[in-house]
Amino acid sequence: MRVAKYQRGLIITADDFGLDRRVNVAVERAHREGVLNAASLMVSARAAQHAVECARRCPTLRVGLHIVLADGRSTLPPDEIPALVGPEGYFADAMVRDGFRFFFLPTVRAQLAREIRAQFDAFAATGLSLDHVNTHKHFHLHPSVLSLILSIGREYGLRAMRLPREVQGPVWLTPWMGLLRARLKRAGVAHNDYIAGMARTGAMDEAAFIDALADLPAGVTEIYCHPALKGEAALTPSMRAYRHADELDALLSPRVAAAIAAADVMTGGFADLFDDCDERQTGDAVGASMPAYGVKAVRRSPSATGARRAMTEVLFKYFRWFRWFKWAGWPIGIAIVLALVLHNGVADVVQIIRQAGFALLWLIPFHALPLLLDANGWRVLLRAKLARAPLVFLWWVATVREAVNRLLPAVGVGGELVGIRLARWRMDDASYVSASVIVEVFITIAVQYVFSALGLVLIFASSSEGGGGVKTMGLALLLSLPLPILAVALLRRGGVFHALERFAARMLGHRHDLLQGMDGQRLDAEIDMLMSRAGVMGRAFMWQFAGYVVGAFETYWALAMLGYPVSVGDAIAIEALTQAVRHAVFVVPAGLGVQEAAVVLLAQLFGAGHEVALSLALVKRMREVIFGCAALGSWQLAELLRTRRYVGFSQIEKHEACILRPSVAIDLSGERQWSSSKLDK
Repeated sequence: MRVAKYQRGLIITADDFGLDRRVNVAVERAHREGVLNAASLMVSARAAQHAVECARRCPTLRVGLHIVLADGRSTLPPDEIPALVGPEGYFADAMVRDGFRFFFLPTVRAQLAREIRAQFDAFAATGLSLDHVNTHKHFHLHPSVLSLILSIGREYGLRAMRLPREVQGPVWLTPWMGLLRARLKRAGVAHNDYIAGMARTGAMDEAAFIDALADLPAGVTEIYCHPALKGEAALTPSMRAYRHADELDALLSPRVAAAIAAADVMTGGFADLFDDCDERQTGDAVGASMPAYGVKAVRRSPSATGARRAMTEVLFKYFRWFRWFKWAGWPIGIAIVLALVLHNGVADVVQIIRQAGFALLWLIPFHALPLLLDANGWRVLLRAKLARAPLVFLWWVATVREAVNRLLPAVGVGGELVGIRLARWRMDDASYVSASVIVEVFITIAVQYVFSALGLVLIFASSSEGGGGVKTMGLALLLSLPLPILAVALLRRGGVFHALERFAARMLGHRHDLLQGMDGQRLDAEIDMLMSRAGVMGRAFMWQFAGYVVGAFETYWALAMLGYPVSVGDAIAIEALTQAVRHAVFVVPAGLGVQEAAVVLLAQLFGAGHEVALSLALVKRMREVIFGCAALGSWQLAELLRTRRYVGFSQIEKHEACILRPSVAIDLSGERQWSSSKLDK
């Protein structure tokens, strides 16, 4: 292993290559005479062909694709993508509006995919090597745009993308940048660690370059700019204030060149700084197969590959359909809430809540108690094998799990996935932590059945009204009981997760990222071990059941403060069947509207008026939103602090494509050295 001389890498890129001949001439000159390493080509711009000719005269200039989806010309004709461009074939400069359309409208997204593919096709037709991909105005920050670029780009040799993360960028963008970085890593796409040029877009003059170079962080930094020769008119209406000539002067400045030399950095394009960005395509065919980074290509028979691809597409279509079904629950739930409020009278409901006053806010901290009992049930499962399972930490994780499941469109399981991730911060045994969460979910289902049955008994014991509806609930509960029993039997004896692992391996291949670190057989064994310990399961069940009963006191005290006290048994019945209804319609995000309707119906069974019942429903929703938002906020803060702690160590993230990897070697002065097969060339 060789020890690198450099700890940092620097890429200097010119965007909008091909926009105008003034840009192209400036890029060629800045590369030949200055410090420019790379350029991003607009394949459908008016001077794109001239830019390609300039690039061919500069074989050491690294050229990437600058995908244009806003404020520019499309590659496809307007009649093929009418939802994206106007009659003249230009994208509007309305990124917020278009972002919503990309996300919510499948027809628009289908046209978007065709346009992105057309731009990749146009770049491939130039014969230039694809060094990197980025987007005009950083539109790949949009999740739908990024997904399409990653899925389409791999067919064209996509190996590197720009991560638009500034060293001192807005704090609120940090979690989003973390998600973007994680997606690039999972896709095996190399990326820079930081950029410079966003805050001073169009004004990267000599002083701005020297400021950026004076404090380069560890890792790979990309400085991007927009050089061009002087001209009478602006290149585009949105660039009227850009100082293109000053940026060209900065790229040609001896002071900037001296600052780069003094910074002791390795310079070049993405292909120069990242091992896995070396060109792997051969021939002129666009579809020339490129093996995954660092992985030898595996031959598959055409029939097997086609079958797997077809099955994978079916599965993705199903999950895409389910996602849309989940999002469709929002307007349905909102409509139900509005109908309830309007039907019962807004003024009357507000007056009842106002009379209760600020005392209702005590319901927010009270909710921590049932969650603490629930977390202790989880702790019982973990302590069956792990010595260290801190209760306070597990309680915090439980609050985040509940908030994700109740406030986000996570299909009822997102909270559990987040919980596994957070629990691993303190407990290293990933298989056992996952097994404990899976078993806890089944215990929760059992608790819900028993709690709902208790609610039905209490309703029958205290009220003769609404018997038809209660009997229907009881019958539904009884008929659905075989499903969890069957699920438990499969978990105990069916080897479910090992079977899922084998199925995924057949569909995706054994080397797929999703299968790395997965041990389905061990997970099945851990689940079976937990379920075989009756004492542990019983104690976890009792702690969870106690949490549900204590949670019913929220309904008890809320009704008392709203001026309609009920017995503890009545409060348990209302809470039990509200939970049953809510979990039965989990496809509606947060049970919005459904929970309110259930509370109103059940409260009226015990004699509460329409206004009091709806007031109770809205108070419970208020508590859920405030408590849940606090939990989600604490989660994001914890993620941010954890990320900053790692960044504080000045280590470069070890993503698959990056070559800047810290070596275990320490020189005699005690300074860390950096290992690389490219940096010391």
